[in-house]
Formats: sequence, structure tokens, C-alpha cells
Amino acid sequence: MMRARERFLRQALHLFYPDACVSCGTLLQYSEEMICSRCLQEFDAFSTVDASTAAVTKVFRAHHPSVSPPVRAAVLYRFHHHDRLQGVLHDMKYLGVYRIAWYFGRAIARYGAGAFSNDLPEMVMPVPLHPLRIAERTYNQSALIAQSLAGELGLPLCSDALIRRVYTSSQTGLTAAERHANLRGAFEVHGSALSGHVLLVDDVMTTGSTIAEAMSALRSSGVDRVSLAIVALAARSRI
Repeated sequence: MMRARERFLRQALHLFYPDACVSCGTLLQYSEEMICSRCLQEFDAFSTVDASTAAVTKVFRAHHPSVSPPVRAAVLYRFHHHDRLQGVLHDMKYLGVYRIAWYFGRAIARYGAGAFSNDLPEMVMPVPLHPLRIAERTYNQSALIAQSLAGELGLPLCSDALIRRVYTSSQTGLTAAERHANLRGAFEVHGSALSGHVLLVDDVMTTGSTIAEAMSALRSSGVDRVSLAIVALAARSRI
């Protein structure tokens, strides 16, 4: 009952107070967008794309040693269990607050622009959801992030080439090995073969199983290099 009540209150906050911080509910200052400065200071932000790339590479080497890590990984934050950022990500993913996804897309573009300036990907591609999952949620938050990001960087958006052909159960609470087994063969490339450099977009990364499978499917179709754009990386991956 309490969870349902909290969900209703958060939905009402986002609907009736669009100028309020989506994290704490305080009114935003003129210079602030979506999340107030105080809440942003509480987020565990990566300092550079080099730092976030190193962190993602470490996860790949620990959990997916047979999969080559991404060329670059522009990750905004680490998220911790029950921190403010996790609450914002939950609202974006489950409460239909689309504008949070658009905000994060713009934020990743600003954060990663310098790192990608001399090696721009040919296209931006979201990690897809299975059609049944989209029917449950009505939207794919990663696709909204990718749309915003592509617009900011001036890159083509490709949302229909990579498809999720296997409906998988929730990854929550699974170990890294269980996540990997749950997602094996979940993705495939639809239509003509791809090539070049793809910027793959997702909202969060925990053990990297979803992204590793998606990257493998892209590489099998002819993609030479894959970079990542992610809002948040789990502070401690479950092994």
C-alpha cells in the first residue's frame, strides 16, 4: 500500500510541478534543468569519459572476458542502491516521465562531445526492448535517450536495425552468470548488414550482460567498432 501511495505521489509531482526537481521536489532555479544543483552534487559522477571507459572495461574483463570492451564508454554516473539517482532512474523507466530521458540524452551529449569529436560514430542506436516488454511499459527509455543524444550530436538515429528476439525475465537479483545465461542470443540485426562505428545507448549497466550481447550481435553483422553511451553504471557489480 505504501509503495502504491508513493508511486501516486511521485507521478503527481512530475505531472503538476514540471518546474520542480525530479529528485527532491524543490522548485528549480532559472539556471537549473530537471535536477537541482544540490541533488546533482549527491550523484556519484564520473570526471571524464576516459574514467568511465576504464570502469566499463573493468566490468567487461571481469564478467565478459571473451567480448572486446567498447572503444569508448561515456557514462555519466555510478549509481548506488537506494541513492537519489536510482530514484530518478526508476521514475524515468517505470513512471512514464519521458522528459528525464531527454534530459539525460542531452547531458551525455555534452559530457561525451569532446571524446567523440575526432572519432564520431556513424550512427546512434538504442538497446532495444522486446515488443512484449514495450507493450507492458508503452515505451523504451533507452530509445528516448538515444533520440535526444543523436539530436544533440547531429548523428543519424537507427532504432530498427538491432532487435530483441527473445523475451527475458527480469534481471533484478540475478548473478552475473545468471544474467549472461538469461540473455544469450537475445539480440539480432534485422535487415542489411551494418558497418563502421556505432554508438550504443542504454540507461543503466550492472554486469554488462545486456550490452555485451547487443555488442556481439552488432559485431557479427559487420560493425567494426562499438562505443557506449550510458546514464549510470552500478557501483558494485554482482559476481
